[in-house]
Amino acid sequence: MNIVNKTKGKFTGRIILINIIITVLIVILPSFKIKPKEKSEDELWKKALKICKKNVILDSHIDWPDKHLFFPEDISKKTTKGDFDL
Repeated sequence: MNIVNKTKGKFTGRIILINIIITVLIVILPSFKIKPKEKSEDELWKKALKICKKNVILDSHIDWPDKHLFFPEDISKKTTKGDFDL
């Protein structure tokens, strides 16, 4: 009976050790994910221009209404101060 209990204890210990190793691997392995290649500045500019051409971009700064009330300017074209994005 003593021999059976000792082997059962060793077997249970191995299962626990295997479970711990598997758990650690499941937690650690995703952090080794391969990073994508960094894009060059030229590639980023091309991507930005593509986004700008496909989308309407609005300046939603909170200071715009206040500035426009005190210093009215036609914002449908380039402003004289050049500080309005359109």
